[in-house]
Amino acid sequence: MKTISLKKVAVVAVASLGFGLLSVVPANSAVNAGLLAFINKSTTVNVGGAGAVALSTGQTGVSYTKNGAIADSVASLTVPASSVIAFKVTAGNAGTWDAGSEARIKANGALVTTKACTIATVTCTLATYTAPATAGTYNMELIMSGDGGSYAVADVETISFTLTVSDISAFSAGRTTVYIADGAAAATGATTLLGAEGSSSAGTQAANMRVTLNRADDSDYDTGTVYAYMTGPGLLDMTADTADLNGDSATDVRSDSLASDTDFNIAVTGDGTSGVGTVNLYIILADGVTKITLPSRTVSFYGSVASLSAVQTMSVVKSAGSTTGYTGTTPGATDVAAVVITAKDSSGNVVCGATGISALSSDTSVLATSTITEDDGAGDGSVGKCAYIAQITSGTNSTSGQTATLTYRHLASGSTTTYLTATPLTFKVASGTPKTVSLTLDKATYAPGEKATLTVTMKDSSGNLVSDGTHTAALDTWAASGSVQGLPSATAPFTLNGVKTYTVYAPVIGGKFSINATLGTGVAAGATITSAEATVTDGNAALLTQIDALNAKIVALNALIAKIMKKLGVK
Repeated sequence: MKTISLKKVAVVAVASLGFGLLSVVPANSAVNAGLLAFINKSTTVNVGGAGAVALSTGQTGVSYTKNGAIADSVASLTVPASSVIAFKVTAGNAGTWDAGSEARIKANGALVTTKACTIATVTCTLATYTAPATAGTYNMELIMSGDGGSYAVADVETISFTLTVSDISAFSAGRTTVYIADGAAAATGATTLLGAEGSSSAGTQAANMRVTLNRADDSDYDTGTVYAYMTGPGLLDMTADTADLNGDSATDVRSDSLASDTDFNIAVTGDGTSGVGTVNLYIILADGVTKITLPSRTVSFYGSVASLSAVQTMSVVKSAGSTTGYTGTTPGATDVAAVVITAKDSSGNVVCGATGISALSSDTSVLATSTITEDDGAGDGSVGKCAYIAQITSGTNSTSGQTATLTYRHLASGSTTTYLTATPLTFKVASGTPKTVSLTLDKATYAPGEKATLTVTMKDSSGNLVSDGTHTAALDTWAASGSVQGLPSATAPFTLNGVKTYTVYAPVIGGKFSINATLGTGVAAGATITSAEATVTDGNAALLTQIDALNAKIVALNALIAKIMKKLGVK
């Protein structure tokens, strides 16, 4: 009998009636790589080899593993009633099925489709299965056999999952969308789902929401009545005209409603009070009784700037008219701001869109300017939406070792001369080109395999720590004596205060070891580098020392016992 244990398969379910995007969600929380399950609303799927699946527009999927144990692969599918579903199984590891392999689908224990997977077949497409017309939950099984027709226990792998069938005409909260955007911007799927920020000034629009009501089959739900109401500060105005991003009423209210409309906007305005307001939504369905709560969205209302704080990320800036730190609105994962500034109103709410933040230099020949932009919160390296990012430019003739301060400030509300200021920040200028590089370890002696911190310290030709930031091509190759684990490979270390640290692990064999690096092309002429050295204790030597210490204690104890016995007259 042929066995197919540990074979990886991929399951693809496609709703061919053009209904909405379906979902495949593992019921178990431990999601592993291997067996892939995908659903697409079209009749076309793009399945690759080696267990990989290339997704087309509109496709979605999650991965999980079938490792020969039924409990390892439990999934659930949700489809509209009467959907036609096509199941596909794909041999894992870019292989093909064994001779005689066969796939079956069962629904509530009854066989509904069978497909022989021949030895030359990579993907088997089973006969289509039409989901029941009655809404409910059905127990499904995909069964793979290495010997078609036998389905012996030792020769079978089973993937069990639930099929949830929804009423295609029923309102679906899961397929209904609620989007929000700052100000009067169009709210789409690309905008945040979490909340918006805006001025608390009465009558000023802080956010715009877009709500689209759908049935289970993704068609419009155009019956029933939707209600919206505010908790916390703020007012709202609902409009059926989706092209109107500002509301269609002259008066904003605390609550509003719209009947028989599948797609509408909600303008949210300030009422003069700062704080977080919540737009709450619910729908009364066409029966006039059933109430379903829809997702709420928050709007943070802020007043005028009342305080300013500045946090220094970098303190050593590049000399001679160079810039240090990221500037822009969408920092990436590797972008670092020299200074992060936060503006707050009198109630402690973060203020977005503050214009007029500037920096006052104590010596413009050392620190010439500081460019300030607002983080939009969309980047991988975002320091926070509505935070202000400062980049620093040194004086054209500044030299290594000079220092100066920058005071970030903002004009007080209603004033043309009085400034709100953050605590002054001190910066030092230095060259960005290393002249001396030293490698050091945090200890002189390590236990076998012990975690260690390797520090790279760089100084310029004046002996000062190099400027903060990335030093391209400062290093070339890394090497170590002994079996050092985790040896770095970075050739462009990013330093703060002249240092960069790495985690490594000492060799497991006793004795001395060293970590070395060669210099690259991004250093000054005549640059030098020193290696890091340490010692790993000999485990056997330590054991012998412990044994000797124990023997000494035993000898001392014997002597003490003998002394006590002598005093007691015991022989």
